[in-house]
Amino acid sequence: MSATSGAVGVARESGIVSPDYATFRPKKGENSDFLSFLIGSRDFIETKVRPLLRGIGVGSDGGVRTPRVNSSDLLGIKAWIPSFDQQSRIASYLEKEIGEMEALIEEFETLKRDLENRRSIVIDSVLENTDRIPLGYFINEIRTGMNPRQNFTLSPAGAEGYYITVRELKGKRIEIDDSTVRIGADAVAMIQERTRLIPGDLLFCGTGSIGKTAIVSETPTNWGMKEGIYALTPTPGKLDTHYLFYALSSSRTKKEIALDSLGSTVASISTEKLLRVTIPYHSYEKQQELTAELDREFGRMEALAEESTKLIESLKARKTALITEVVTGRKEV
Repeated sequence: MSATSGAVGVARESGIVSPDYATFRPKKGENSDFLSFLIGSRDFIETKVRPLLRGIGVGSDGGVRTPRVNSSDLLGIKAWIPSFDQQSRIASYLEKEIGEMEALIEEFETLKRDLENRRSIVIDSVLENTDRIPLGYFINEIRTGMNPRQNFTLSPAGAEGYYITVRELKGKRIEIDDSTVRIGADAVAMIQERTRLIPGDLLFCGTGSIGKTAIVSETPTNWGMKEGIYALTPTPGKLDTHYLFYALSSSRTKKEIALDSLGSTVASISTEKLLRVTIPYHSYEKQQELTAELDREFGRMEALAEESTKLIESLKARKTALITEVVTGRKEV
């Protein structure tokens, strides 16, 4: 079922495997590690394995897991197989090169995790050491979105509106793409009548991935949000929306939210309990000053994380290309 994902490996010890795996024992004089690199290479998968796929979902892009390749078909594939000595050199070379690349990838992945883990630490160092006041004191209004139920249907034919879920909440931004669920104009109007969103509202996910947020930058015209997302309208001159975005990510505030969240399968926090959660409070002018400071700091951190992501993607692409170049004989070692 994972024939096109490069899921190939060499057994280093005795054991058993799922029937969804094909087990091959190379002939004497063939190097198992070389064959593993060969069969798992992107060129081999795309040009030799994919045309042999059988089963439901073949040719679709829906992530269907049932396509498979028969063992007999796999054994019939023709490929460049060098001498045993050259196979061994190739395997040793790739293990060394790939090992170094994967070590670098792990370093950059660790850096990204460390940057994310520093988020609350940085926010705490800037916002705390002040009084904490219940959020409800500074919220003019809180509303929820709407679920389909008997109200409307998702993904109707010809729909041009968008249904915002936690997936589209990206910190300070709402990101809509081709995977965003569509809804009709009537559904958009129905949800907007209930939510009455205005620029400066903060969207907060109150169910499932609790705490995910986005800031409404302009009055929505073609989208509405699900019921589990809450819209908070801060009191003008009392609470800055961008400050609230950071305050909700402080360690103590997140702990309070977690303690007030209920649910055995899908956790949720009610709007009433959310408004009782406390946040570190500063004067409105100080909020704007601290927000600007955090924006600068997180801007630097996000730039570093973005650069790390680019380097990781580059290393992964180089790893894939190197394996193909070597196991096909295009690059001599």
